Amino acid sequence: MNNPSFVQLNIHESTWELIHKHPKAFFLLTIIALRARRVSGLEDGLEVGDAHIGDWHAIGLTEGEYRRAKMILEKKGIIRIKETNRTRKISMDRETTKGTLVQLLRSDIFHINPDFCRGLHV
Repeated sequence: MNNPSFVQLNIHESTWELIHKHPKAFFLLTIIALRARRVSGLEDGLEVGDAHIGDWHAIGLTEGEYRRAKMILEKKGIIRIKETNRTRKISMDRETTKGTLVQLLRSDIFHINPDFCRGLHV
């Protein structure tokens, strides 16, 4: 791979607050940062900073822990929930949905290093 993607963890008081007070929210934020789109203009229409989440069982959280972690991240202004299975329109072919779509709003904890070469930034 010529240009590997990576995320940068910033040691900031917001980082420590999440780690100590809300470790499951920090874990979910880590998953979001790793999955976040770094370039735009692809066929799926995701924007820079968008990420599909929702497989709470696959990442080792209970549904309640997952919901609470999302709520904490949204309340703190770290993410914005753009679409859920409840708000998504059902496609004509009734394909299975892709889970919750969130947008990463801040880079003070994780910086996703978007593709600046194409004029993108978060």
